[in-house]
Amino acid sequence: MELSVKFHPVGEFSLDIQIKHQSSNTFIGLTGPSGAGKSTLLRCLAGLESQARVSGKWQSFDWATARVGLVFQDSLVFPHLSVGQNLLLAADFARKQSHNFDEVVSGCRCHHLLSRMPASLSGGEAQRVALARAILNAPDILLLDEPVSALDSHSRHDILSYLRRLSAAGLPMLLVSHDLTDLSVYCPSLLYVEEGRIIYHGPTGKVLDQIYQGKTAITASRFGLLHGDVVTVHNHGLVEFCCEGQTLYAEHLFVHNNAVTLSIRAEAVTIDRELSATTSATNSFICTVQAVTPEDGGHYQVTLTCGETLLYARLNVIAFNQLQLHPGEAVAARFATHSFHTS
Repeated sequence: MELSVKFHPVGEFSLDIQIKHQSSNTFIGLTGPSGAGKSTLLRCLAGLESQARVSGKWQSFDWATARVGLVFQDSLVFPHLSVGQNLLLAADFARKQSHNFDEVVSGCRCHHLLSRMPASLSGGEAQRVALARAILNAPDILLLDEPVSALDSHSRHDILSYLRRLSAAGLPMLLVSHDLTDLSVYCPSLLYVEEGRIIYHGPTGKVLDQIYQGKTAITASRFGLLHGDVVTVHNHGLVEFCCEGQTLYAEHLFVHNNAVTLSIRAEAVTIDRELSATTSATNSFICTVQAVTPEDGGHYQVTLTCGETLLYARLNVIAFNQLQLHPGEAVAARFATHSFHTS
């Protein structure tokens, strides 16, 4: 993605965005603190701010001439038309029939809503309809401003999985969210904006580490990312996968192209010096202690590494005094199969 946005309205918040992101990724996350300029940036890219100067390309599309779709956090559907009529109208106005109607309706989980009127929809249902309508309108690029904020965890996972597959099939998407865990699992690349400027951009794991290490305006519980190829699927949906040459197991996870991406919060990780001990945690991931850092409230953050993988654990003062961990020490990071945050 190459992008330049300059927007300096008199007496108002201004944007000065410069990005040259060398990546072929078509599903990019955008995050930052409230008021950083995320929604304003989307409005500029969608052509809704006449004073904005926008240039650059994403994939084969020029930002100045591309057909750009925008989905707001609050859905904007025609209230006098049923859900089905709203979606058919979007398909009718599409420049080309890029997406199969039934597949989009199914992917956005709208099949049971077609006969409903917008006034009867819940917030999450309305968001799914707005997404489906935007996709059926066949944009070249799709901008998503907190599009799943009103959905429950299961529905959010389904929708984000569908959007990731759709982007991989050729529809570039820029997803705005405050939820770093969602972005880490579904978006291979991440942009971080503060005060109208892009501060960090690149592979999601790298940007997350920069957010954690830098003095950013975001405060969040730290979590690690695990990537690996699926080995096999066991009974009851338990998936065995390989990460850094080690075998791990997980439930309720996102699989894309037979590969797994999972996030796990520091609070879900325990540390054991007995590397081969058998416990009920199922997963034992051998790591090296990189750092032990004191936190407010008497807790300690432990940074763990294994190859390219970073994990975090959080210890109270009793555990800290008992373990007496030192950088360079090998330990087992233990966590249950249901500990991952996947949606």
